[in-house]
This record gives sequence, C-alpha cells and structure tokens, in this order.
Amino acid sequence: MMLQVRAFQLSNVDVGRSWILDPAELTRAALFSGELPRRRFLAGRLVQRHFAAELLGLADDRLEIDYHCPACGQGSWLNHGRPGYTVEGRPVPLVLSLSRCGDWAVVAGQLDADLTGAVGVDVEDESSTAFEGFDATLLTDGEQRLTLSTPEHSRPQLRAQLWTRKEALLKALGTGLAREPNGIDVVADPRVRSMAPEPLGLPSNLVVAVAWLALPPRR
Repeated sequence: MMLQVRAFQLSNVDVGRSWILDPAELTRAALFSGELPRRRFLAGRLVQRHFAAELLGLADDRLEIDYHCPACGQGSWLNHGRPGYTVEGRPVPLVLSLSRCGDWAVVAGQLDADLTGAVGVDVEDESSTAFEGFDATLLTDGEQRLTLSTPEHSRPQLRAQLWTRKEALLKALGTGLAREPNGIDVVADPRVRSMAPEPLGLPSNLVVAVAWLALPPRR
C-alpha cells in the first residue's frame, strides 16, 4: 500500500468516543488547562486511531497505543513520541504520524510489515514563521540564500514550506526538535516533500509536508 495522507477537521470529531483512548492519552489530555486545547488533543488522537484502524481493517477500539521515544523508551505508558499501536500485545504492521494546526489535523501512514520505515507529517499556518529571527535561527545558510533570492511576497509561503519539511523529517527521524533545525537542509532532500493543501480539503493558508525514510528494525 502506498503512503496515505488525510486531513480531518477536529471540530467535526465526536470526542464522546474518547473512552476508546488509552489511559496515557487521557492523562495527557487532562493536563491541558483549556477546554478547546483539550478537545482538539482528544480529537487528534481519535482521528489518528480511526485512520490506523481503517488501514489495518480493524475496529479502532481494539488498538492499544505503543509510542516510541528515543529518550524515554517504548510502550503503552508513553503519551508522546513516534506513534504506533499493538493488538493483543503484538505490534501492528503500520507506521504513522500526526500533526495538528488549529482546528485541523493531518495524518500520514503506511502498512509496513517489518516496521523498518518511518513517516513524518507536519501542518502549519503560513503565518507561523512570520517572526523576527526565523531565518537566522532555523534555516541553513543555503535555505537563507534561497529565501533572499525569492520575491518578497512569496517568502512567507517558502519559509512555511521549509519549516514543515524540517518538522516532518525530524519526526520521521525520531529526534524531533532535539536536533537543531538549522543543521538540516530540506531544499532538495528527496526524503521529504511539500503537499498542496486544497486536495486534502485543507484551507489554502495551511502548508503541509510529509517525509518517508527507511530505518533499522525497531523490534
């Protein structure tokens, strides 16, 4: 099966089904101070679970989370890191990634019998990179030169594309922002690509990137 990427509007998700989530997910949800962030977190975990179950041909309430964090380990007690699931204690043959931005979530995943691949996805509002020091802090020298050579009206979108590519690739690598973003150049990296938001049903102000790479077996 090819890599699948889908978008979901979180306000359309029935969070009343949160009972199917695992204790670690509910514990993390309870840490949010506001109702809207809590609801969006729960909705994101629900669409991720439903997406995974659909690819696997299983009922979503049969899945148990199995997150993997390079620093913390792996298991159902984790509520962060690279997402995964088990069924009756056995890992499912699926790699996936989730990203949220406001009322939207994007999930990417692919069946992977040997669990030797990794996927990362990121979605951001184009305006998220509009702050002083973004280029110098987060872009490589080559990316900064590309930005300066781009017409000024197109720079916000380019910056957002570069940032989402970095986030997606770092998620796939499993490091997240523990690795300095200005040390990884994504202008021509074949492991990551930008996607147009409209075919996914997303608003045009959102920018999406997805990364796929092969990794040594995790198990």
